Parts: sequence; C-alpha cells; structure tokens
Amino acid sequence: MKKDSLWFWAMLLLLELGFALTLVSPDFIREQSVKEAIAVYETMGSEAAREVESRATAWYTAVMVEPEIEKTLRDYFIPSEQARRNSRGLENLGSPLWPYVDDRITCLMDLSYWVFRRLSLLVSWLVPCSGALVASVLCGRYRRLIKQTNFNKASGTRLMYSYKAMVITLMLFVMTFIAPFAISPVIVPFIIVGLMMALGLSISNIAKRI
Repeated sequence: MKKDSLWFWAMLLLLELGFALTLVSPDFIREQSVKEAIAVYETMGSEAAREVESRATAWYTAVMVEPEIEKTLRDYFIPSEQARRNSRGLENLGSPLWPYVDDRITCLMDLSYWVFRRLSLLVSWLVPCSGALVASVLCGRYRRLIKQTNFNKASGTRLMYSYKAMVITLMLFVMTFIAPFAISPVIVPFIIVGLMMALGLSISNIAKRI
C-alpha cells in the first residue's frame, strides 16, 4: 500500500481520537458505553458479558489504575492550589481552562476502559473464530499448491487487492475500537471473517516458484 494511503488512514485515526478527546463529553461516553455493554449482554449472554467485563477491568487496573496514570496526568497538566498560590501575580492564569482539562482527562480514562473492554470482546470472539482462521490459511495454501501443479497463474492483481483489503479492514478495526459511540458486538466477528478471507486470498495468489 502506498505511503499516501497510510498517511490518510493515520490522519483519520488521529482525527477520530482528537474528536473523542476534545469534543465528546464524559457523560456521553459513559452513556454510550452502557448501551454497548447492554448489547454485549443481550448478544452473548450474561456469563460471556461478565467474562468480558472482568477481563477488561483487570487489564484496565493493571495498565491505568495501578500506575496512577490519572493522578499523574492531573498533577502534570493541572497546577495544585499550592502551586497557584506560589505563582504570585499569576494565581488566576488559566483558571477557566483547568475544568476543561480535568474533563478531558476524565474522558481519556473512560475511553481507555472502553478500549480495554473492546479488546476483551475481541479475545472472546477469537476463540470461536480460530478454526475459521486455520481453515482460511490452509485453503489459501492448498489453492496455491494446486496452481503450482497446473497451468493456472497466480493473480498479482488479486494479491494486491487482498493486501489492500486486509490493511483497510485492519484500519477500520482500529477506528472501531476507539470510536466514542456504541457499536454492535456482532461487528467484531464480521471484521475478523473479512480479514480471514483476505488472508486466504492473498496466500493463494502468492507468486509461484519454479
């Protein structure tokens, strides 16, 4: 894939992340997060939903809570009362900005937990989808072996477009993970299947060796 295309997707990801962290309110994120959690419960059942939440909470605690990421961010970006008093003549400088910064940090922490929960949901779907992954790889390999024994040619065009399909699907996957609105949990297996199909197609069209 061309560098211009990679820059395009990178810019889209940055714009989406910037939108979520600068304009979306924490209340909206929590509301959408609850909607998504309810959708997971209704789609996958109570036991699977509890497993997803438990795994996400453990990851979030280990990565964000125990290192005190939230406290570190607040200490770094928001001056304490003591620091403001020590800044003679500048005590009120930036005062209207601190509530907004505090709000954005809360938004970041809520969105981080949401991402961990979606990663946990992905893990839950990878187990039943692992068989299809193996099947797609084997199918692509056998189709390539068949082409090596007859006069069928590997298609460079199909190989190129299958690579592009994998990259685009992967980028959409990442964008879905940081999207600040509720998504259906059924989207995850559809994206996984799309990646598998593109992977199998790319393997089957790898150039033959003489």
